[in-house]
Amino acid sequence: MRHARLLTALLLVLSSASPWAHAEPIAFSKVDPADHTYEDWYLDTANGQPFGYWRSSLAVDGDHLISLYEEHSVESHGGELSTYNHRIVWTETKDFKPVKIVVTTEAGSDTVTKTYYFTDEGIELTSEQNGRTIKRQLPPIKGDYLTAAQESITIDLNLKKGAEQFSFETIDLSVGLKPYTTTYQRDDEGKQKHELADGSATQAQRWVTTYSVIPGFEMETWVDDAGKIVGVAYDVDEMKFISRLADKSVKNQKFDPPEMSGLSVVVPDRPIKNIDRQKKIVYELSYDAGDNDIIPIGAALQAVERLGPGSARVTVDLGDKPNAAKDDRPTDKHLASSIMIDHEDKLVRELAMKAAAKLGDKPDPKHIAISCKRYVTRHITGASLSVGDGTASEAVRTREGDCTECSVLLAALLRVHGIPSRCVSGLVYSADEFVGQKDVFVYHQWTQAWIEDEQGKGYWLDLDSAMWRYSAGHIAMGTSAMGDNDQEDFVKLIPMQQDLKIKVIETSK
Repeated sequence: MRHARLLTALLLVLSSASPWAHAEPIAFSKVDPADHTYEDWYLDTANGQPFGYWRSSLAVDGDHLISLYEEHSVESHGGELSTYNHRIVWTETKDFKPVKIVVTTEAGSDTVTKTYYFTDEGIELTSEQNGRTIKRQLPPIKGDYLTAAQESITIDLNLKKGAEQFSFETIDLSVGLKPYTTTYQRDDEGKQKHELADGSATQAQRWVTTYSVIPGFEMETWVDDAGKIVGVAYDVDEMKFISRLADKSVKNQKFDPPEMSGLSVVVPDRPIKNIDRQKKIVYELSYDAGDNDIIPIGAALQAVERLGPGSARVTVDLGDKPNAAKDDRPTDKHLASSIMIDHEDKLVRELAMKAAAKLGDKPDPKHIAISCKRYVTRHITGASLSVGDGTASEAVRTREGDCTECSVLLAALLRVHGIPSRCVSGLVYSADEFVGQKDVFVYHQWTQAWIEDEQGKGYWLDLDSAMWRYSAGHIAMGTSAMGDNDQEDFVKLIPMQQDLKIKVIETSK
């Protein structure tokens, strides 16, 4: 799973979003949107090396206002290049009534388009991928928020008037339906020299931007004398990401990106010998979350103890009886079809049937789950980090990908058999070499199947179809049903990735 790209994309989207300000409400009936139209381009760099660009704009198109956010990036993971494109187009009326939002994501060979239509009943979501269309009704957004045009106007006015601090509520439907709070705090050190994409420099005011969806995380925002954002910056582990104000010519630039696989590696305090023979391992995790509520999840074979803000003890015990799920039972979404887990696809269903063909007339759900796992492990023969978050139907056809494709394909096979499933994001210990390093934890994704007995007691069974076996070197951080609007499940994991450190406290065979 490309966690570096997820974090980069999310933060750039959040940084381009604009506010519903708590200070001095704006009388939008007296505002002419034509006075606030713009188009800004930014060059993305990681440790000073360009890897992509993004742009945002507000335009008047007849009777509608069009807000655009577009991102393009090229990344290197283990020497393999992958391209990622993300585009959000928000259409609203001139009196700021939302009409629709179209989100298009291109990753690898896959293109997914989600169109959110605003209706009196809520939001109608239409998801399209490879000629297949899925429609579903979403509830209305709860809470105050502004349209994209109102947001742009509000942030423009606040920065130009030189406010010392302001907070606002905003939404990003590609992340979730819940409004989140963003706070801008102006730095007291005054204006500083800030470099632009063309190598020139300008005097700019530094702001510290924080987001309620990422507790403990801070982003730098640089604003010039005209109130224009000339740059944003943030750190991920030892890599510095900076977006600098550019012009349209950046769209034609060829990128030779830096190696980003190091962002997916966590080096523990000591190596773990004979990882496949370990039955129980106790870890202590620390991270820069700053929130007591942010801890890894408990799982069937994983117990978690909160030690304090940004600190937890995790015990993975393969010899223990699976922990029964009390408040963590499956719902309808764990059986539903989605863009990622499109288990209604013909070839996906055929593979699922093959996996259970030799199990008899009434096979046990656990045996079906294990057989499906083995089939996926054998089916995905082309291991590749360059595949961009492929869907189950794409993985069954191309037979290539990494842990992401393996996990969603297995989840799809399980749902074909009526077994609730979800994907787990976390880490796995690698004793073998991974992008030049050994004895490290690598960000990873696997699958869980809901196994229930005749009395209705059940648990989530861990299945890793990207590996031959599930080991005590797996640390589960969070889960997702991988629905069309479940991106916020992964947002919750970002604080636990900030300055993550792992101590190996105890091992036993």
